[in-house]
Amino acid sequence: MKTSIAIFDINAKDGVMARASMRKDAPESVLTQKFPIVAGQPIQCALLDMTTFCLNMIREAAEKDPSLKGRYTFLVPESIAYRLFQAQRCVNEGKNIREELYLPWMKDDQFLITDTVENEDGEEVLDEFNAWESSIRDLATICEEMMDKKTGWSINVMNARTLYRWEIRQSDLAEDDPTPRLTNGMKVNFKNGVDEDLQLVCTENNFLNGELVVSESDVRDRRNNVTKHFYVPRTIQVTNHETGMRELMTVSDFMNLKGDDADKFEPAYENGALIINAAKLRTKTAELLPRVQVAKVMKVKTAQEGNALF
Repeated sequence: MKTSIAIFDINAKDGVMARASMRKDAPESVLTQKFPIVAGQPIQCALLDMTTFCLNMIREAAEKDPSLKGRYTFLVPESIAYRLFQAQRCVNEGKNIREELYLPWMKDDQFLITDTVENEDGEEVLDEFNAWESSIRDLATICEEMMDKKTGWSINVMNARTLYRWEIRQSDLAEDDPTPRLTNGMKVNFKNGVDEDLQLVCTENNFLNGELVVSESDVRDRRNNVTKHFYVPRTIQVTNHETGMRELMTVSDFMNLKGDDADKFEPAYENGALIINAAKLRTKTAELLPRVQVAKVMKVKTAQEGNALF
């Protein structure tokens, strides 16, 4: 993020896809936008479409203002971060993005959707198409240019989950050991991405250091198989203005500072400040998405028999 012109955060939920963006040098100014998801479209396809939409906007803006051509950071959910990482590898290795990303299971008829599109004459007509094929085709077209550093573009894709936590796992040395090494709430001690005593590794951060508490989460795949994943919180170094000392604080704890405490601490280094700005940007995207309402007051009425359902 350090050399990015701007940061884009993309997310989707319950029929809505949204994005928030800000220039790195003007984090106080955020632009947001949201669209309805096409009926029947998988949420991952909607996220890919929003990514494509933002990339096209950036390219069009740079055609008018060449100073906007350069590096951009995209914060995306884990489910599509890996697809974008794969697209970047395809560009680096000269492989066809469409062929690599469009997998056999995506061709199933369940992913056929009907939507209104504009034909060559500018008329709106109904069209049936495969959601995955359409999303990957459009994404591939823009990524083939903007993920190729020889063109002057650089796209930094970031798994948004890593703003708050790093995934950890058993090292290759421990794979044959049936003894569970990770449990929720246990303490681990990492040095340069490794806990040698417990034979754990963090491949997402080779510089992970310190004593940290493990959290556990169940992750469900598209076949409804559930596997346990384990994480430790992401920390940043902050300056305590009361003591003048520096200390480590989790990103989540920093984001939850209120009142005087919010003024008491600030990130000690630029990288920490960028992470906090990115995390705050993500909250602005979340505000655009549907939320379950919590009733502050419940008014109760007694229904007459056969007179009302709810």
